[in-house]
Amino acid sequence: MISVENIDMSYGNKQVLNDIQLSIQKNQPHAILGKNGAGKTTLIKIILGLLKPSKGKVSFPLDKAIFGYLPEERGIYRDVSVEHVLRYFASLGDSQPANYQAYLDQFELLPYEKLFVRNLSKGNQQKLQLAVAFVNNPQFIILDEPFSGLDPLNRELFANIIREYSKDRYILISSHQMDKIESLCAQISFLKNGKIIASGTVDEIKSVYGRKKMLLPQTDAVYQRIKPHYEITVRHHQYEVVVDHYENFKKILTLLEDVDLHFVHYQSSSIEDIYIQLMTKETDQ
Repeated sequence: MISVENIDMSYGNKQVLNDIQLSIQKNQPHAILGKNGAGKTTLIKIILGLLKPSKGKVSFPLDKAIFGYLPEERGIYRDVSVEHVLRYFASLGDSQPANYQAYLDQFELLPYEKLFVRNLSKGNQQKLQLAVAFVNNPQFIILDEPFSGLDPLNRELFANIIREYSKDRYILISSHQMDKIESLCAQISFLKNGKIIASGTVDEIKSVYGRKKMLLPQTDAVYQRIKPHYEITVRHHQYEVVVDHYENFKKILTLLEDVDLHFVHYQSSSIEDIYIQLMTKETDQ
């Protein structure tokens, strides 16, 4: 277990992390979610040993370990070939340089191995950078916005690779791709204004913070019938109405019984819904 214990971090008079406590378990990818500027990257750099905290410590289960790190600030050598980049980083660790070809294949970079990095698309540069993070078979993997700049197919490719590598490894991810986080991660922590405001498994988070909601067509008739009785929000060109009890669901259907509805959905909060709910709260308990 990677143990983050009572971490504080300040820059001058500005405190950016306040009493952070986390446990990152093997085989259980852990996500850190928060708005830009919440302190996620600072926390990652403290875990990596790139920054020294003002207070607290980070403990690891091994005295010597290999880290794989995908930084938020992308930066790989641009005037060398893809092959050269992976051969170089493979040579820095315990892997043999010849093993780099397996990563070219896994990350679908074999057709580009002789190209200079500067001639790759943004998405393929991102794939190369992630391959660099994995090339030495690290025990600890930290990924800061791994899905940034990727099309849906490559996001799914990355997600499958992360799933594969999560076995017998410690993985920490920071990302705003909530659907991927929900499907990939066993543990989630929400960071707001430098504090952990919620943490647990996906099921625990949903049990404590989740809500039931109805999704309805965005029409004048629906609005006029529902608005006097329930709060309505608009998301993805449809109305959302929170219905904490099934009785409310039935009451809304009664209000709309003579309205032409081409769909009605009843669903639980997603991690994205809970993220929006937590990040927009005025105060935290």
